[in-house]
Amino acid sequence: METSQFHYRLLIAIAMFYMLAVISSDLLTYKIFQLGGINGSASLIIFPIIYLISDIINEVYGRKLATYLLFCSLAMEFIFDVILSQIIYLPSPISFKMQSAYEAILGPLPHIYWGLIIALTISSLINITIMAWWKKKLNNRYYLMRSFCSTIIGVFFFTIIGYSIWFYNIKPFPDIVELIGVSFFSKIVITAIMVWPSAQIVKHVRDK
Repeated sequence: METSQFHYRLLIAIAMFYMLAVISSDLLTYKIFQLGGINGSASLIIFPIIYLISDIINEVYGRKLATYLLFCSLAMEFIFDVILSQIIYLPSPISFKMQSAYEAILGPLPHIYWGLIIALTISSLINITIMAWWKKKLNNRYYLMRSFCSTIIGVFFFTIIGYSIWFYNIKPFPDIVELIGVSFFSKIVITAIMVWPSAQIVKHVRDK
């Protein structure tokens, strides 16, 4: 009974963290940073977490639940991105001076959502499928390697599809290529750092 409650509570916490990562990535998509003359989207810092969390759920709770979480998150994101971006245009009193700030941050969210629903659906299903297939073939062994490789493959497809949609007609083609390259290779580094803690979570849960 205690083990069942532990898994239930862990699933709730992981699912909430997953949704937090998705929404945070949306808000940071158009935040461009520059380090050493190289430009990148700030969302790249957050996004690998989405795949790593999906891997944890896939490993512990199964492929069906990981897929269910993906589609639930897309539905919740629709509410956040599309509906919220319209609510900000409700009439405001003359004294309200923050309208332009709300429009600048939340106004582009519908465009981000439609790009994300395509990129995240394709890349996450690829990640989930590969992770589940390797899990079966390798008899639940080598989780760290499986998670790292499947995440990188998912990130590769997401970055190319998502950035091509989001920055089309916004930035020149060479800048889009730079953003894709910086984002992808940065996500490889971030994934390499984060995959070990996620593997420890899986190990801890298995020991329960």
